[in-house]
Amino acid sequence: NPLLSCVSKIMSAPKVCIIGIGAMGADVARRYRDQGHNICVWNRTASKAKVVCDEDFKGSCVMAEKVTDAISLCANGACIIIFLLEQATTDEMLRTEGIGAALADKVFVNLTAGTPDETRETHKLL
Repeated sequence: NPLLSCVSKIMSAPKVCIIGIGAMGADVARRYRDQGHNICVWNRTASKAKVVCDEDFKGSCVMAEKVTDAISLCANGACIIIFLLEQATTDEMLRTEGIGAALADKVFVNLTAGTPDETRETHKLL
């Protein structure tokens, strides 16, 4: 049944995307999975993302090769949480081709360290 297949795909699409799997990003990803949430992760160093996805938790984990893929794989309304080291890196990511379209209909949470002025400049990229 095509309708059931479509509904199943929508229901299983990740509702959370973690960008940046350092200490904080990894812990948050594990917590979401432990609570049974399906997540998508991306990290410049793929091996860090793989470790989080390979761990045994209730929720599933999808590791994306590109940041745009990680965000695009998530359901509409998904929470995209950014844990990058510095604001310049986040800004660079937001300038990636296709990011604007991928972020449409999603909630963007930027937990990157930065000054208020840097944050305002990053907001202009959204």
